[in-house]
Amino acid sequence: MSEILQVTDGNFSEALNAPFAIIEFWAPWCPGCKAAKPTIARLAQDFKSQVLIVGADIDQAPKETEKYGIASIPTLVFFKDGKKFHQVDGTTPYRTLEKEIRTKFGL
Repeated sequence: MSEILQVTDGNFSEALNAPFAIIEFWAPWCPGCKAAKPTIARLAQDFKSQVLIVGADIDQAPKETEKYGIASIPTLVFFKDGKKFHQVDGTTPYRTLEKEIRTKFGL
């Protein structure tokens, strides 16, 4: 599995141009984030033609982290047409996230 694309405060808005997007807020020093990496990479691969899934290191995207009220990591924020509409906090199993994605985006 390959690494997922990373965004920063400088290019964060580009990810929101996709009709469906998920931003994973994370940090390299976070044990839960490290544990979630394979799951997020697999989701990005499995949904690559339907949902843009990217990462945002909270230290590289502090303005966006604050803007979206991220209080814990890892956190997945779901966007539809550039608007936040759902959030999943914490390390979550693949099957649970897969179901969330299919349900929330109607896939």
